[in-house]
Amino acid sequence: MSATAIDEFRTPRPVAGWRVLLTTFCMALAAWGLGFYSLSVYVQYLAASGRFPAALLSAATTFHFLVGAAALYAVEYAAARVGRRPVVVAGVLLMAGCASALAYVPDSFWLFAAYAGMAFGWAAISGTAITQIIGRWFHARRGLALNLALTGASAAGFVIVPALVAAIERFGLGRGVMLTTGTVAMLLLVLIAMNLVEPTAP
Repeated sequence: MSATAIDEFRTPRPVAGWRVLLTTFCMALAAWGLGFYSLSVYVQYLAASGRFPAALLSAATTFHFLVGAAALYAVEYAAARVGRRPVVVAGVLLMAGCASALAYVPDSFWLFAAYAGMAFGWAAISGTAITQIIGRWFHARRGLALNLALTGASAAGFVIVPALVAAIERFGLGRGVMLTTGTVAMLLLVLIAMNLVEPTAP
């Protein structure tokens, strides 16, 4: 059957297109929510804690973006060697673990190390990874699927960030970040385990 004859949203494959799309949407939600929009939240609350000056935190944020861009090469190499799903799982764990560690790092070295880990997590679950996953599953309706998946990036701004701020205000910086990142990570890992498999012929 040709690609143009397949409606990927109605295919009888074991893992339907909608479930793959939901997973990639949540990947975008986590990536942009924890690794992009929330960066300003980390800076605000870490600076308010008095442990690090705002200038150092701003430098660490810039470092995060630089490492994230460079990490794409390593992430794609790893995905080609071991498969996409293990790399995405590692990315989720890195993002959640390193973001949670920000409240507890003892000095600037570990601060930058935590941001570097977040950057690798970002590279593993953000735009490139989402595009590759959508490309494996969708052909005739790839553009629609990719656009729908990446709306998770926009939704992150009004879903993840307010939840993160509310958690920090209620439970404190460390517990608030851990609660938010842990919840996001657990939900995303369940979706990945259920839905991110290799596409099979209909």
